Amino acid sequence: MRNTWRIFAHTFRVRAGAKSFIVSTAVMLIVVLIALSLPRIIDFFGDGEIEISSLAVVNDSDSLQLPGEAAGIELLPYEQETQAENAWENGETDGYLLFENNENGYNGNLYTDEDLGDSAGALSAGIQQAHVSQYAQDLGITGEEVQNITSPVQIAESTEGSGGGGASSSEEGFNLLSYAVVFIIYIYSLMCGIMIAMQIAKDKEQRVMEILISSASPVQHLFGRAFGVSAIWLFQMALVAVTAVIYVNAAGLDDITSLISSAGGAAVSTWIYAVVFLLLGIVLYGTLYAMVGSMAAKTEEVQNFSQPLTFLLVGAFVLSNFGLAAPGNIFVTASSFIPFFTPFTMFVRTNALDVPWWQMGLSIGLTLALVAAAAWFSVRLYRGSVLVYSGDSFSRRVKQARELARRK
Repeated sequence: MRNTWRIFAHTFRVRAGAKSFIVSTAVMLIVVLIALSLPRIIDFFGDGEIEISSLAVVNDSDSLQLPGEAAGIELLPYEQETQAENAWENGETDGYLLFENNENGYNGNLYTDEDLGDSAGALSAGIQQAHVSQYAQDLGITGEEVQNITSPVQIAESTEGSGGGGASSSEEGFNLLSYAVVFIIYIYSLMCGIMIAMQIAKDKEQRVMEILISSASPVQHLFGRAFGVSAIWLFQMALVAVTAVIYVNAAGLDDITSLISSAGGAAVSTWIYAVVFLLLGIVLYGTLYAMVGSMAAKTEEVQNFSQPLTFLLVGAFVLSNFGLAAPGNIFVTASSFIPFFTPFTMFVRTNALDVPWWQMGLSIGLTLALVAAAAWFSVRLYRGSVLVYSGDSFSRRVKQARELARRK
């Protein structure tokens, strides 16, 4: 245990002080901060919506009653379209609005230098509200009666499962939480797994494995390296996350803050499932990548040997994104019982549906069984593979490593 801790501490210290770690952390911080500030950057450098304060209005409709102001824009009446157009061209107004006499409704044409964007809808709503209020007043209808007549009918959709103890939510913040968790599992498992495999292969490539196993057993070296690389990646992600949260609160990004707050309102069980499935995914793929690294004689071989695991991770991530839109889909449901996909799709299901407890327990149990089997096989394989430097195929190296492990 002491040797494992020493290898862990040495791996963490060396990687934390490496220039590559410092540069990659700085780049990640810059990218995250730019992404969070992107809406404000677009508003600052973009053209934005035109700011208007007044419009010339020509009302040829027989019954439309126009207010003197709507949506913060002053409406100046004119008799003729030519007069309104001249006022716009002379800079007296920021544009002009023409209402024609139409039996099918009130249709207006707006003429300005640029697109108003959302301001056009606000202007239309303001004119309509003023027209309805004035028309109701002429007919002797009270404001409360008008409000009851014009109140929209809203329908909230919810999906119910077949009972159980899972968390259920259709809130946007919960969807953000689901995506964030599966994205973290994907990125952490992929990058951390590759780094574990690269580190172990690098030790073999530099021919230092003979020295390492003379002071520590192969099992201690395997777990020390794996835990050290995992810890440095966890530290990097925590640093980026804390910096992002501080920046969001300090910069007053209300939209992002509201999403974080709504995600923070998730049930305690949801957060427990998030931690459980996150750990399951990291341990499972980290163990498999460590085994791949022990089979590689040099770092260039890691990428080829790890392609099947990478394909599994990409497939699980894509399937979980599909599950965010359709958590009850048969493929999503079936994949949640496959241990390679369970950390991704089962969490999406538990956060969107009421998943029966037995389904959740079965999927977690199957994943734990695969983790235990993978760890046992990786340890046995690692004992024989640490000194395998041949250029044979992956299957032959596995066979050779198993034979060497039996002799020990």
